[in-house]
Amino acid sequence: RKPLLPGEDYIHQLKLIVKLVGSPAEDDLWYISNRNARSFMMHLPQSPPSDMHVLFPEASEDAIDLLQRMLVIDPSNRITVEKALVSAYLAPVREDRLEITGSKVDVSDIEAMTLSKINLQRMM
Repeated sequence: RKPLLPGEDYIHQLKLIVKLVGSPAEDDLWYISNRNARSFMMHLPQSPPSDMHVLFPEASEDAIDLLQRMLVIDPSNRITVEKALVSAYLAPVREDRLEITGSKVDVSDIEAMTLSKINLQRMM
């Protein structure tokens, strides 16, 4: 086994992600608030999505389907945890009686705060 995206730094990591999942549409980057970061992503070389069947020739169709639904740039278009857990790929390993659902985590206060060491320590 080896890492799927062995980025050497954050720039290289982003390039590997785009090479794997394909170039994002501008609308897919709605959640990136930093104008320079959004511009960087839009100016990466255009890339079609990689063929997961070629990358993972021994993977089942169910595994490829789940992987493609998880590896999506726009977080609002990604498969949810709940839907991923009921996917055909994970069905053989699930034990409903052992599963619990946690409460939703509100991160709006974290997203709005000034990032400083003190603020991050307070939030932990």
